[in-house]
Amino acid sequence: MNQRLLIVCGVVAIFASMSCGKPAGAKKDLLSELDVYHRTLRPLMHEALPAGNFEAFKNNAATLLAAAQQVAQAEIPQNLAANQPELRRLSNQLLEETRIFTQACEQSLADSAYASFTRAHDTYENMARLAFPLKMGESEEHAH
Repeated sequence: MNQRLLIVCGVVAIFASMSCGKPAGAKKDLLSELDVYHRTLRPLMHEALPAGNFEAFKNNAATLLAAAQQVAQAEIPQNLAANQPELRRLSNQLLEETRIFTQACEQSLADSAYASFTRAHDTYENMARLAFPLKMGESEEHAH
């Protein structure tokens, strides 16, 4: 019985190490972090904003800010090295605009929140154009 348990634990450890390409605490790459940011951004832009659903903005502000912090700290992949200075500038701008958005939500300033959210969205779009360049025939998954 103990030998079986040891074998099962060993197999689990092998699979866990294979699925975790980086050590704990390692920075994630920019593309992964932009995807995380986009998962919160997209429904706010295409559902909450047109409906004027400020409650959705307030409920998601902290999540969007946490994602923006991760974007600002993310490693820029080697294949994007030529755009690194601009991507770094935009990631810091995204963080600042998302901070302003979050503060406006916390203070229930809807007009300010909508304006700062739109600026953060536009910054995300500029980053996505650099980070996810479209090739002929590809979809615009990260574009709106």
